[in-house]
Amino acid sequence: MTHLTLVRHGQTDWNLARRIQGSTDIPLNATGREDAARAAEQLATSTHHAVYTSPLLRARETAEIIADRLGLEVAGVVPDIREREFGEGEGMLVEDYIGAYGDWHAEVAGAETLQQVGERAIAALHAIARQARRRSAPERNPSSWSRTEALSAQSSTMSPGARSLERATCCATDRFIASWRPRAICGCSRSHPSADTSGRRTSPLC
Repeated sequence: MTHLTLVRHGQTDWNLARRIQGSTDIPLNATGREDAARAAEQLATSTHHAVYTSPLLRARETAEIIADRLGLEVAGVVPDIREREFGEGEGMLVEDYIGAYGDWHAEVAGAETLQQVGERAIAALHAIARQARRRSAPERNPSSWSRTEALSAQSSTMSPGARSLERATCCATDRFIASWRPRAICGCSRSHPSADTSGRRTSPLC
């Protein structure tokens, strides 16, 4: 089983103002860097092997602070774990967005749907898990694999044989997937809304 730890980026000035960021590239503020440092201290209590980040500056800064504390390099930039694109809603205050569109599931010009975000993000996390399993897999000659093992390795739905535990940290959703298990942490001291049974959250902001 591969364990992925999903880390929310630290605070930005737009978070503080409750302004929707989406794909707008806003850096961390001083509190956000403190958030990342607290998250790094939590992560330092267990073993991790790789750190990944979205290309957005706030995520990359968070990842770099964590990687430095863990003594790791950032292993990769993964575009598909970036925040949802809000199209014409980006830059709007949350209350103005809700007033204009009703809720987070509304169709907004230029915005991604939640389904689109989920599909790309889950696919990206599957790819990270496959990379982790390849790093931790024992060296074997593929010609010695059974047909079942070869099919399993090709589809990447199950590791071919016993493998050591690999942990990857992603600065980016939390759900169980067949071959990997996530846990989510945030370095901030704020309370977070919980998801309802449909997986919906009341706000995308910390």
